[in-house]
Amino acid sequence: MGIPPPVLLLVLGAASSARADTTAEDGRVVDVVVAATPEEAAGLEEVLVELLGRFGVALRLERIDGLDPGVVVTPDPSAPPAVARAWIDLGGTPGPNGARQATLYLADGTWERIRVRHVALDLGVDEVVREELAHMLASGVEGILAGRPLEQTREEVRIELGLPVSEPAPPPAAEVSEVPPELPAPRPRSLAFDLGVGYDVSGFADEAPASHGPLVALGLALRAVPLRPGLWLTLQYRLPVEAEAVPIGAQLDQGVFRLLASIDVPLLSGFALTVLLGGGLDVARTTPRLAAGETGRLEAASTAVFGVMRAVVGLRVRLFGATALEFAVGCDVDGQQRTYVARLDGAKHAILEPWIVRPLAMLTLLTDLLAFGETEESTAE
Repeated sequence: MGIPPPVLLLVLGAASSARADTTAEDGRVVDVVVAATPEEAAGLEEVLVELLGRFGVALRLERIDGLDPGVVVTPDPSAPPAVARAWIDLGGTPGPNGARQATLYLADGTWERIRVRHVALDLGVDEVVREELAHMLASGVEGILAGRPLEQTREEVRIELGLPVSEPAPPPAAEVSEVPPELPAPRPRSLAFDLGVGYDVSGFADEAPASHGPLVALGLALRAVPLRPGLWLTLQYRLPVEAEAVPIGAQLDQGVFRLLASIDVPLLSGFALTVLLGGGLDVARTTPRLAAGETGRLEAASTAVFGVMRAVVGLRVRLFGATALEFAVGCDVDGQQRTYVARLDGAKHAILEPWIVRPLAMLTLLTDLLAFGETEESTAE
């Protein structure tokens, strides 16, 4: 002989109330309100008791005939403490496409965040629907216990349900204080005047593969124009180059002057790509020297000036304020293919023949002299 559903509901309710009392002291209780028939509520409660018991959480269940969704988004100050609060509507309210569906509303213990889930009732409230709803509720309670927030706020759910939006509390009256007049913002500078110091290493010739030395750079650029067009003057002293040859070699001292047009292409914050094109002069002083064991009369040291073109691409990294570090690579092109010569007893001897295209690399530390006194934000590119 089976137990009538109303009696079963009373028995399960009494059992769950007893279990709830054992855990109420530490607040590990979930309040569930079920809008369903007594038989549907009893079947759902049996599954919920089993699943929530796995987390050491008791169930406090109440059955009602119909659910007002406004209750879900309206905290009850008199409600007892609980891990979570849930409302399950098995009444079969129509969904967006008109099909019947059950709805689960789950609120956390503070009643601040809410989760809404729907289950289709294609075959009515059967065992599959009860299991699915119970597992949804148990999963949400497990997340709350683990500290994971639910998806929506009360106001978001209120809007989703089409309920009137609650009026925000008026802000407290602000104290009236006298505000000094706002000063006009300073106009940004239109020019940048950069000073740079660095070092340059350049390929040179078969007889002396490398030529290098310190450099100084002066640059004037338009800050307020896209790509920041500018003009650069670089001055460099290259350390002496020793060309060993028989019967005559030489020491070569060089000064390098370049006038270059530039543009800056902004990349990520604090980075820019710099392209420079132009040309200038190489000033070389050649001091002939006899090779070991050779004799004869050498001519005096001589100075020559050569025209050279230059192309450079650099990556500029802003360090702080108006200071930046730039690494650049490029080449010098000597279209006249000059040869360095010296005379021994009146006869010409070739000492070295520089490459037509001479690769180079340079590292330069730059600072904008006009930016002293400005904030770091105003000098950022």
